[in-house]
Amino acid sequence: MFFAECETPFDFGAVLFKMSGGRHLQDHRVVGFRATEIELSFSRPVQINVDGETAERSAARYRIAPCA
Repeated sequence: MFFAECETPFDFGAVLFKMSGGRHLQDHRVVGFRATEIELSFSRPVQINVDGETAERSAARYRIAPCA
């Protein structure tokens, strides 16, 4: 899993562009780790992006499907 802390849509686009060549791993805005599940909770609603869809949430749970 990778998380990117981006302040603007331009920042997010720059990180996405880097992902195509694997260069996002050296970007200070990106944090990566291995996990099968992660649950996040926020002190206030935040905008999250999953596969190009955005939504405002105060919590989120992500699971990796077996054999994915």
